[in-house]
Amino acid sequence: MNKKAVVGFYINENKQIAVVTRKDGRISLPGGKVEENETLLDALLRECEEEGWKIISLRVDPIYIKTDETGYETHWFYIHKIERLEEYKDKSRNLFPFVTDIDTLIRCSPGFNNDFLVRFIDDLFSGTIQR
Repeated sequence: MNKKAVVGFYINENKQIAVVTRKDGRISLPGGKVEENETLLDALLRECEEEGWKIISLRVDPIYIKTDETGYETHWFYIHKIERLEEYKDKSRNLFPFVTDIDTLIRCSPGFNNDFLVRFIDDLFSGTIQR
């Protein structure tokens, strides 16, 4: 069983983040599970397109890898440029791609590790994490 996932992280100069609204009202970052025999980058491109985002350019190595207590790895990729797709593959899941601010993401994502995300964004803008 593949125990990996990918997350695409795009934030513009106004600190607006590319996100997806789920049918239960939660907001999340685009991404998902890596399928068997799929590279991390292929999984990221596929997941983002399924969720309504087209990646134009990105940093090809993860900027962060988070491993939980079960060994499940989530690879975070920094996206330099992204476009919202007018037509996208997975409309059956009632996903809606848009950009929002950090406060809305935190407020609409119960259970999301808010402290981690705030530190992560601060590290990006301070240069601690290289984009």
